[in-house]
Amino acid sequence: PETLEQIGDYALSGASLRKIHIPKNVTKIGNHAFRCSLTELTFAPDSKLTTIGDYAFNSQKISELNLPDNVNYIGEYAFAKCLNLEEVILPAGLKGMGNGVLQGCSNLKKVTLQEGLESIPAWTFSGTKITEIVIPASVKTLGTQIFFQADNLDTVFYNSDYANQTTSIFGATSVK
Repeated sequence: PETLEQIGDYALSGASLRKIHIPKNVTKIGNHAFRCSLTELTFAPDSKLTTIGDYAFNSQKISELNLPDNVNYIGEYAFAKCLNLEEVILPAGLKGMGNGVLQGCSNLKKVTLQEGLESIPAWTFSGTKITEIVIPASVKTLGTQIFFQADNLDTVFYNSDYANQTTSIFGATSVK
């Protein structure tokens, strides 16, 4: 319903859902909220969503991801292992993410990051098929193994004087 403001932890876990439309007044999606077999995920055009919890859409069958621009935080492994995802445009309002948000999305070929993102944590793009990525200058911190086993990655564009890099970010890639 349009009056719904939050989708709680495990709220629709185990449900027989294939498609879901998130109403405009939902501001938060809880941890493990969708443990089902979604093939389609849509959001109201005027969505107020700001927070997506840990593992919220992990292992779903969605093929595209177009998050509302006011989402400012995506939890750990929120979209990990969504094997049908091919392209993701992360929202303009995104400031931070938990580890492994897109880890293991083995068909993911293109990711667009927006200026304003402040960190890319561990394992974010590991196990994807991205070939190149532009990291916004606003990113100050790069986590461990963010591109681990992203075997097709060969180009990273990044122009920032502020990055605090942890240990290897490129493990098992072609990037030199």
